[in-house]
Amino acid sequence: GGGGSAARRPLPALRPRPVLPTAGGGHPPLPWPARAVHERPLL
Repeated sequence: GGGGSAARRPLPALRPRPVLPTAGGGHPPLPWPARAVHERPLL
């Protein structure tokens, strides 16, 4: 899935994040670009 869950994980903010569209969370594929969904909250 996307990376929504990654933002909730207790990981260091300075840790480099993968650029894959499936990075982080495990929710099912969304109708909109998953990358924009997980990149914004992780910034």
